[in-house]
Amino acid sequence: MKNSMEQFIFIALRILAWILFVGLTIEAGGLLVNFVFSVFGPENVRLLYEKMDLQHLKQGSAFHYYAVYSLLLFLAVGKSYLFYRLTQLTHHINLTHPFSEKVVRTLQQITSSVVSLALVGYVAKDYLRQIEKWTVLPPQVGTYLIDPAAFLVMGAMLTIISIIFRRGVELQNENDLTV
Repeated sequence: MKNSMEQFIFIALRILAWILFVGLTIEAGGLLVNFVFSVFGPENVRLLYEKMDLQHLKQGSAFHYYAVYSLLLFLAVGKSYLFYRLTQLTHHINLTHPFSEKVVRTLQQITSSVVSLALVGYVAKDYLRQIEKWTVLPPQVGTYLIDPAAFLVMGAMLTIISIIFRRGVELQNENDLTV
């Protein structure tokens, strides 16, 4: 009973990870489409789903315009990539023998992605705070930002989990050698 319940929960989490991955990928794709339209057909931006129009920023400073879009795109694509790696992790983990090198590598990749997102998140928040001193940004910009402190804490926790899994692989290999 307990094992089947654990299996059910694990499968439900795998499905949830896939749903979040697809949703975040669509969000990142929407931002990319918005950017392309704003560069090549700025008059059509108002017709798009998010309607994030930064043309006034582009007219004031093309550098700031491209920097803001670059930061937002990095965060959006990074979140999507993070959940892609999470879906890969759910496929690599075997609940009967959870400790493997593949799982440890995937955990380490997820950890580095989380920490990278946190660092870029800090830069993006500070940069946008500076830009908002001389111009008004649309509220949609905030939807693409992350909480960098939360991502740093998550990175620290994932580092600990990764170390535990690394030790689990070592113990599992020692047991295989003694049997």
